[in-house]
Amino acid sequence: MATAVVITLAIAGAVLFTWYTADALLVGFAGILLAIGFSSVREALERRMGLRRRSALAATFAFVLLLLGLIGWVLVPSIAGQLQQVWENIPSSVTALQAQPWFLRLERLFPGLMRSLPSVLPLDRIAGFLSATYNAFFQIVLAVFVGIALTLEPSTYVQGFLTLFPRERRGRVAEVLAALYVTLRRWLLGQLLSMIAVGVLTAVGLTMVGMPFALSLGALAGLLEFIPTLGPFLAAVPAVLLAFLHGPWQALLVAGVYLIVQSVESYLLVPFIHRYTVSVPPVVAVIALVLLGVLLGPLGVLLAMPLTASIVVLVRMLYIEDVLGERNG
Repeated sequence: MATAVVITLAIAGAVLFTWYTADALLVGFAGILLAIGFSSVREALERRMGLRRRSALAATFAFVLLLLGLIGWVLVPSIAGQLQQVWENIPSSVTALQAQPWFLRLERLFPGLMRSLPSVLPLDRIAGFLSATYNAFFQIVLAVFVGIALTLEPSTYVQGFLTLFPRERRGRVAEVLAALYVTLRRWLLGQLLSMIAVGVLTAVGLTMVGMPFALSLGALAGLLEFIPTLGPFLAAVPAVLLAFLHGPWQALLVAGVYLIVQSVESYLLVPFIHRYTVSVPPVVAVIALVLLGVLLGPLGVLLAMPLTASIVVLVRMLYIEDVLGERNG
């Protein structure tokens, strides 16, 4: 009886600790992801260019800083200005949509449709979500420092973590950590490839149909590709609404661009990328996205997939293999 009470209190304490420190834990997890990304670049430099570890680390951080500097100097001002214009034009786009003849006919068939449009299109919620995601950027800045610290001395932190476990279990814990490292590195690679491909294809497609702000809308599509399932919808809504300023045919063309890009990504890129990276079943992805978004906010949404992929590895190795004994399950 006493043992059951102790176990129950321990579980309750762990849940409360996780709940009240969720933001800090998410920042730490984001730092681990960044450290894995930095380490992957370092390993590639060591393997392909024959650099020593310290030289590879210096080259890695110099490359990252140079890339961020170029993005901040060249792309960010242009994209930020264009995105501001996009959001300022959305109310006019909604008005243009409501003035379309086919919409007026729908209004006659379904009275009140025009009045209910602002509630049907959750523009305020979308803008609020993106604003909250922007606020999460400051948490990510902190995560960058965590990632750098972990990259500089990874063995120190790994060995320190292993000492928390009994000596006879440290070998298995090390295997789990190695599996998590490989899984998250593959996920990062696949996500990066998907984001670049979606951003470039969207910008090119919008340019081909004569859509203004193609660069910023393509960048937005690439960034929101980080959010599974919901991201493509969030990226398409402002572009389609903005296109209504140029007429319904332009809106159809823009919607077609996003549909084609998502079809290419779903049927060509994803199967190819998932041959070499980790994949999460769609139903599990949606449930994780909603659950972590409700419980942990925007940062939980951004980290939903790597967290889910990590949980899948932990369940497989610690429960299915170690508890159930199904090594080939």
